[in-house]
Amino acid sequence: MRQSLFSARSGRPRPGLDDKVVTAWNGLLLHALCQGAQATGEISWRDHAEALAHFVEHNLYVDGRLMRVWREGTAAVDAFLEDHAALGLGYLALYQTTFDKRWYQAAVDRADEILRRYKDPDWGFFDTADDHESLVARPKSLQDSPTPSGNAMAVRLLLRVHALTGERRYLTPAETALAHLASPMAEHPTAFAAWLLEAKYLASQQPQLALVGDPASDAFKQLAQVPHQRFTPFLVSAGGPEGTSEPALMVDRHQTDGLPTAYLCHAFACQLPVTDPPALAAQLREAA
Repeated sequence: MRQSLFSARSGRPRPGLDDKVVTAWNGLLLHALCQGAQATGEISWRDHAEALAHFVEHNLYVDGRLMRVWREGTAAVDAFLEDHAALGLGYLALYQTTFDKRWYQAAVDRADEILRRYKDPDWGFFDTADDHESLVARPKSLQDSPTPSGNAMAVRLLLRVHALTGERRYLTPAETALAHLASPMAEHPTAFAAWLLEAKYLASQQPQLALVGDPASDAFKQLAQVPHQRFTPFLVSAGGPEGTSEPALMVDRHQTDGLPTAYLCHAFACQLPVTDPPALAAQLREAA
């Protein structure tokens, strides 16, 4: 019966198919896959996330410049603010899942590009780059829709990069944008959901976690899984071998007795290092 129905349907015109790849949407998917992998330990989701990031790297950059869409082997249209911001957040989530420094650097590159080519000198960020085609007015979208606005995602990316680097050049424009939208957020909260999350982030303790050791080792993985066993929404983490100099959160972090070691910090001031997952869990509970 299904085959008969399919044969009959095949004789009719097919509906249109939107088969383009959009950078911003794939950045959101990359972030979601990483969050799922972190929360569940599902290896296949992490593998899908890495494959997606590699696809974007190899197909959506033209002469080093990020593009908006890809279809049938061709990338086109200069990326908008939301593309850089969503992809940067996806890269950052992948770094915090695999602790492969290349994804950290990719996220920082997107943040730097936003500051260099999308920043409004007054506050916030334009939707288009400074060398985009000339428009009647350079758009600047602020309200969130079913997906976060490019501005809200840019603020989130800058705040998280600041938490890993300590560099104020990432923090100041994010704080300024949030301050300018304080009244609209209070008056129309449903239109600024993503912004409100970042306001909450600034008001929180903003915990930082540095993990020192071999990310491929079982002991390191056990420590890295601890923060995901409870809801820790604003935690940022970094990891890598002893002597890692980037991000700044890793500087001067050492292993204890040759074991993978965790440093739970706030504003780069850290508690005593621990090597035991239950001890890290206790520190996280106390910090919460």
